[in-house]
Amino acid sequence: MSLYRRAENNTIPAPVILPPGDFGGNDGQWTTFTINLGNDNENTAGQDFRVMISTSSPYILIPDRAEWCTVPTQQECAKARGVQLFRSSQSLGYDSTASSHWQQYGTYDVPLEAFPLIDWSPDPKFNASWGFENVGLGPSSPTTPILEKQLMAQVHSKDFFMGIFGLSQTSINPGNGGVDPFFVQFNNNNKNTPSKSYSYTAGAHYRNDSKGGVQGSVILGGRDVSRFTENGVSMGLPNNQTLLVGVQDITYTPDKQVTSNAFSMMNGSTGFYAVVDSTLPYFYLPGPICNEFKDKFQLDYDEKANMYWVSDSAHDQNKKNNATVSIRIGEKPGSQQFTSIRLPYDAFDLTAGFPLNGYNNNTGRKFFPMKQAPKGVFILGRTFLQEAYLTVDYERGNFSIAPALFSDPMPSSHVVPILSTSAPSSSPSSSSTPIGSGGGGGGLSPGAVAGIVVGIVIAFLLGALVAFLFWKKKHKKAVEENKPPAFDTVVAGDQIKPRRVSELDSEPPGSPEYYARRNDQKDVVPFPPLDETHEMDSPPVELWSPPITSSLSGHTENERDYFGAAAGPRRRGATRESSGKNTPGIPENLGPHELPAGDDVVAPVVWQSEDARSPDISPIHSRGPSDATAQTGIDTVVSRPDADGIARRPSQHIRGPSDAPTESTAVSEPTAEDREAWAQDSGPRRPLSG
Repeated sequence: MSLYRRAENNTIPAPVILPPGDFGGNDGQWTTFTINLGNDNENTAGQDFRVMISTSSPYILIPDRAEWCTVPTQQECAKARGVQLFRSSQSLGYDSTASSHWQQYGTYDVPLEAFPLIDWSPDPKFNASWGFENVGLGPSSPTTPILEKQLMAQVHSKDFFMGIFGLSQTSINPGNGGVDPFFVQFNNNNKNTPSKSYSYTAGAHYRNDSKGGVQGSVILGGRDVSRFTENGVSMGLPNNQTLLVGVQDITYTPDKQVTSNAFSMMNGSTGFYAVVDSTLPYFYLPGPICNEFKDKFQLDYDEKANMYWVSDSAHDQNKKNNATVSIRIGEKPGSQQFTSIRLPYDAFDLTAGFPLNGYNNNTGRKFFPMKQAPKGVFILGRTFLQEAYLTVDYERGNFSIAPALFSDPMPSSHVVPILSTSAPSSSPSSSSTPIGSGGGGGGLSPGAVAGIVVGIVIAFLLGALVAFLFWKKKHKKAVEENKPPAFDTVVAGDQIKPRRVSELDSEPPGSPEYYARRNDQKDVVPFPPLDETHEMDSPPVELWSPPITSSLSGHTENERDYFGAAAGPRRRGATRESSGKNTPGIPENLGPHELPAGDDVVAPVVWQSEDARSPDISPIHSRGPSDATAQTGIDTVVSRPDADGIARRPSQHIRGPSDAPTESTAVSEPTAEDREAWAQDSGPRRPLSG
């Protein structure tokens, strides 16, 4: 397993994830993380060590070869302390002689004041060999990110059974002057992480036990939002290093099948401050609260070792009760903002290994990770962080704690960066790291910023599209309202469309009395015209009109047509071929004549009827089918015997003579015989075409 980066070649560096290793430790089963010493990414391979995480210490403490580590063997004991294979064999501890980069700094006491005043035993004070060495994250490999000349210490105390990798930003001062710890330099040098921040959860070996438990997580410069719930709380960092919280309440709740009651473990206390520290697994609590735990979990207290042991019978009863301990914390003991971390009994069910608290005869014995605080400094240890997710942002001076999230299977990792306050897209005015937002504590990641920009652009384009469609619909509606209506065969008779029609001329009557009687109807269209009439175009023709002859002089005034404006009656005929005896032909050897044009000249029509027609009464038309059309069915018989028939109306089409005769226009004078035959013809008159 190797350390890896989430992304490459970004302007903002990606968070660095320490891959978790096996569970280990002599004080329970805890997720370990691998670092290497002495690697140069070129010719020299480093020495690998599995270490624990310390949230309150800045030190890198590595197990040295120890004469006491012989149980069950030196090799097995060294392996249990986290010492890995080196040059294909089990190493017994860090070997400075095998590294070409080691620089001795000196032998100094380990400044235990960097830890929260823990009553260390059996070595309340011990020293270590200090020096500078190349430190890399993850197993030794050519791609391991390393920092040269980092201050570290070799320890052989039983109190530090395994190595420690500190995440505090406090300066290291074992001798003269202070040195920035690895965590600070790793962020400062070439900006290896997005910000001076980290996130951590200890993991839980008892979760998903069929799959070997759920491992812990350490991320430098970011956090994994898939590992915690949204019900977290943010707190400030006193002196920018101590993770101090206000403990508001501790509740003991057995399984509901055992009892439905819940019990407070505060024993009348109104709350207290405690430090969150993962260096050791213990809860350091006030004595009265420890007594409440002792009673509820049936613990045996060892005053000499300040340990709480669990007998087999007590263990069985505790498994049956399946109780949950809920610890409610906030920034202060009385804060309105808080979160609750719930720990099942399995989180407290730990087994001692060699040599726990310096005693060699406690191997395999169950213990409860709790101690009475001897100096009034209360601690929520590594056990607490099995069920809690911690995020620390040194640049903004705050940290947050949220309940850890567990599922089977666990969700895919979703790491987001915590941006620096100096980053262009960060939020430097933010006073606290938001909890439960699912984003980085310090701002938006480049991917999130890009996503927001893309979203804005898409929203703008969608808005423009909607506006265009709305305008198009409105414009189309306006065009539809303004354009002429389409042809409708149902209402075609109410529509008029200009057209060119070639038809026979029809002039209105010229009688003044006729118009005097119909002045109120001049504008009335007698028949609704069609919007568009499909008919064969015919070339313009001129009508032939015979001159007034004496053959009509025998008629009296009353026998003449009421269209009497002209000098005498005149019969009109179309210049079409004669198709029958009732259709007059064109006499030969007659010169062309044109009808007079104008509104005041109207050709009279002579009606051969026994009854004289009054000018005020419309004539009755009567005709029979012509001989020619009787066979073709073109003409129809029109017969109106009663006087109530529809009056003939003047044609709407008034036209004068053709502007120019065409080849099909042939006008000639009728012969004398034709005129005489027409005058003496007593048959029904053929009405004019119109």
